[in-house]
Amino acid sequence: MRIVTASQGREWVLRLDMAAWERVVARGLLSNSLDTQAQDLQRLVADPAQQARLAYWIVRDQAHERGYTSEQAFIEQVPLEDLGLLCDAALDELHHFFACLRMRFQAHVIAMTRELLDQQIAELTARLQASPGTAPGSQGSTRDLIVSQSS
Repeated sequence: MRIVTASQGREWVLRLDMAAWERVVARGLLSNSLDTQAQDLQRLVADPAQQARLAYWIVRDQAHERGYTSEQAFIEQVPLEDLGLLCDAALDELHHFFACLRMRFQAHVIAMTRELLDQQIAELTARLQASPGTAPGSQGSTRDLIVSQSS
């Protein structure tokens, strides 16, 4: 179980139990088939829209109580910062769910995919910071040159 305190002090309790798992599978976010679960999990970890859908189906009952009566309403109306917190917590809860069921392969795929994405983001950030002229706002960037020419 994960508890997320959102920007307005509202708490969300994320608990992935078997009923929530069945909702997630029924919506096609993940498969019950071991043959495709690794790909499903990698796609889920890499796609923020899929993570938001996962978060919704885990907190669906709470979302309905708070006026988010559909997946679409939840995704569109929950503040982005809150949605980010919920997505992180949903992935943590998914990892915990698999670990509790002794489904080590699935838990490992989630952990490794998240770690690889974090590494890729760090590498891309370092490259952007190291190459002047490519990052917006950096000295001599194309954007700055265009703005100065039009002034």
